[in-house]
Amino acid sequence: MSEEKKNAIVPVTETFLALKDTTTLTEVVEANMSGRSARWTDLERIKIPSGGAPVYMIEDALDGISTCQDFEAVMVWYNDSRTWWAESIEDGGAGNPPACTSEDLHYGDGYNTRPDELGRHECRICPNNRFGAAPIDTDNWCKESRQMFLMRLEKEDSFFPSVLVAPPTSLKPIQKYMMAITSRAIPFYGAVHKFSLTPEKNAQGIDYASIKIGFVRRLEPSEVDAVKNYASAMKPTF
Repeated sequence: MSEEKKNAIVPVTETFLALKDTTTLTEVVEANMSGRSARWTDLERIKIPSGGAPVYMIEDALDGISTCQDFEAVMVWYNDSRTWWAESIEDGGAGNPPACTSEDLHYGDGYNTRPDELGRHECRICPNNRFGAAPIDTDNWCKESRQMFLMRLEKEDSFFPSVLVAPPTSLKPIQKYMMAITSRAIPFYGAVHKFSLTPEKNAQGIDYASIKIGFVRRLEPSEVDAVKNYASAMKPTF
């Protein structure tokens, strides 16, 4: 085999089963989901372990738990959200649902709080979403995160994406990367990205790992169209 063929790029439309066999995808989703929506928390989860180790932990219901230092993936869509707990872990908040959530970063829906705090409100004027609202004055009490839905190249036989939740400490480097590809007119769904982790330490001396995204290659127009169609078909399921 020639060196050119060895190094040839395989289009994602040929790599991912979900993009090249849409008929089976539709049949399986209709048969197993019965028209019901699914929780994104039921998808394969890519987690960042505590302690600063630059290794991802991948949890799958069939494959179990595995780890990797980095992986390549296509980002099919993402969602930004906020969560707020009325009590800290130390005060008994562990295991309880958040007192308020926002699915768009603009409006929050409060529940599990005092009767006079219930209802829908604007996040930008919420007193819990300001610098210094947390017990430690280096973070917001209201936590912003990003759920990124990824088609991992090594998971080519999966119809559903994996989900990586970016914590507040990873949002700044992710935004810088997004700005970089935007300056080159590359949409987030129009490229193969490489995900790794960078060891960091916060002001309190606590080690953590921050998500690092690198650019691998731009997708061809036909690949972009396939990814966009897949996202449009899958998003209503979740």
